[in-house]
Amino acid sequence: LVNASTTQLTTTGNTYLATTAGNVGIGTTGPGRTLDVRVDNATTNAVSYVADFYHTTSGTPANGIGGGIILGAERTVGDAVAAVALHGIITDVSDVSNDGGALAILTRKAGTLTEALRVIGSGNVGIGTTGPAVKLHVLGSSSVRIRAETSSGAVADLLSDSSNGYVGTNSAHDFHLLTN
Repeated sequence: LVNASTTQLTTTGNTYLATTAGNVGIGTTGPGRTLDVRVDNATTNAVSYVADFYHTTSGTPANGIGGGIILGAERTVGDAVAAVALHGIITDVSDVSNDGGALAILTRKAGTLTEALRVIGSGNVGIGTTGPAVKLHVLGSSSVRIRAETSSGAVADLLSDSSNGYVGTNSAHDFHLLTN
C-alpha cells in the first residue's frame, strides 16, 4: 500500500490475499491480472457470486439508487476516461415486497456517459428509454430504424419517422409478410 494511513486485513479459513508482480489476488495465491478474484467451491451447475457492489446511504434512499462499475482506458498519457458503465438500480424503494431492479448500460458519447440500454425487472429492454413498456422498446427523437440482416445481404427494416411507419426491404431480395 502506498500512502495508506490504515491497513486492516482479517482472514479466516481459506481466504487468500496475495500480491505477485504488482497484481492483487483474492481467493488465489497466483493472481494473473491487476485484480484477480476467484471462488473455488464444489458448485458445477450454477452461478457463484464472486463480488458484491452495493450503494448504501446515510440519507433516505430514493428511486434510482444503485451500484455501478465503470470500464475505461487511458486515451492519452495520464488521462484515463470512462468508456462504459454498468449500473444496478433499485427502481422502487417505496415497496419493499415489490421493489424493482434494473440494469443500465451507459456508453461514452460526446465525452459523457449516456444511458444506451436498460433492462427492467419484467425483462423488457429499452433502447433510448428508461421505461420500456414492451419486450423491446426503441425510442428515438425523430426517427427509429430496426434492421434484421442476413450474411447474404437480405435486409428487413422497420422504420418509424415523425409521421409514418414503414416495414420493408432496401435490398435486392424478395420481401414477404408471413401469416400463420
